[in-house]
Amino acid sequence: LERHRTAPIEEYRPEAGDLLIAMEPWQASSLRDIYGTSFACTLLGLWGRPITPHIQDPYGATPEYFNHCFNNIDIAVNEILGKISQAN
Repeated sequence: LERHRTAPIEEYRPEAGDLLIAMEPWQASSLRDIYGTSFACTLLGLWGRPITPHIQDPYGATPEYFNHCFNNIDIAVNEILGKISQAN
């Protein structure tokens, strides 16, 4: 992430096959407003175990809550990676 820089979402140009992933329902709605239905969009927490449709940003929360959110994110990302690997 050393070279990672944030940018406004409006500057992102999705390409064919991209999967847009949001952590909160309002974010997914915003992605649909910006990009329409041409691209797949999902909530990260729908891929977790247990399913958690809303993963709230833990910024400013307790370390315990941060760890809880990070664990949910880690599980969900690994689930998505597993599905991608199976598809390939």
